[in-house]
Formats: sequence, structure tokens, C-alpha cells
Amino acid sequence: MAEELGLKEAFFDKYGENEAPNTFFRGSTTLDGMFISNKLHIVQGGYINMEDSPGDHCAQWADFMDSDIVGETMEERARPLDRKVTSKIPSVQDKFNLLINEELTRHNMKDKTKQCYDAYIQSIKDHNKITEEQKATIETLFDRTKRAMRFADKWCRKGRRGGIPFSKKQKHLMGATLVLRVILIQIE
Repeated sequence: MAEELGLKEAFFDKYGENEAPNTFFRGSTTLDGMFISNKLHIVQGGYINMEDSPGDHCAQWADFMDSDIVGETMEERARPLDRKVTSKIPSVQDKFNLLINEELTRHNMKDKTKQCYDAYIQSIKDHNKITEEQKATIETLFDRTKRAMRFADKWCRKGRRGGIPFSKKQKHLMGATLVLRVILIQIE
């Protein structure tokens, strides 16, 4: 009947039927068991001896993996980038764009993105795949772009709420980076 319900006796499954003790103080066979789902597996477990058990049957104990009981943890997802500066004030927009463009220029992002893009296209043409080093490079470029946005966000005056349009240069770099990430996702 237990098998029809998708259950198994935990200790028999783990240790075998011959290893189980008698579970009633006057008995000579195993009367008691712990029935668990077929998907669960005990790490360790057993019977508490007669003297320490509260009744006339041996008490049982078992350790299970947390992941078997509550499931696996989900993959940690990166939170979408929060842009705190959302002003419609032109001076705030100008300051934001100035700061982000200075950061991108300081780190030579335009040339790095172009080189990366060209190398990816060549790699796809030659080997029909992207190397691990190239994958790491695109993640580094994407991270550098996000850091530039956070930097500009941090040093820009907070004003009234409202979206600040990105500069043309920033839009171009973000688009190129996004294309590379899409290519990377498609390959994996």
C-alpha cells in the first residue's frame, strides 16, 4: 500500500531491513517505521533505545537535507539597475550626462566596446562560438557601464522625479553592450 502512495520506509531504504532493531519492548521484530516520500532521502537516522523512549515503542529520529524538504534555492538574479536621478530639470540632465560621459571616456569604453564587438563577430564567424574570456569581457564592460551610471547618479543633484534621457553616446554604448549580451545568452 505504501508503494502505491509513493512512500517508502526510510530506515529500510537507508540501512536495509536486516539492520532494524525490534521496536516494541517485548517484541523481536521491527514493528514501527517512518514512511517518507520516494523523493526524500535521509542523511542519517535511527531508533532511540528503549530506556530513553517515552513509551513502550522505540522513538525514531531522522535528518534530511534542507533542499529535499523545502526545495533548491533559486538562482540569484541581478536586480535591475535603479536610477535615482530622475529629473526633468535640464541642468540636472546635463550634469548627469556630463558625469556619465566623463566616466565612459575615462575608461575608454567606446573603443573597448567596439573591439569586443568586432572580436565576437570574428569568433562567431570562425568558430561559431564565443570563448570564456570573451564572455568575461562583455560582463566586465556591462559592469563598467552600470558603475558609470551609478557614479553619475550619486554625484548628480537629486531633483524632481522624471526620467532623464541618456546621451546619444550612452545610448549607443548601452545598445552595443546589450547586443553582445543577447549574443552571449543565445550561444549558451
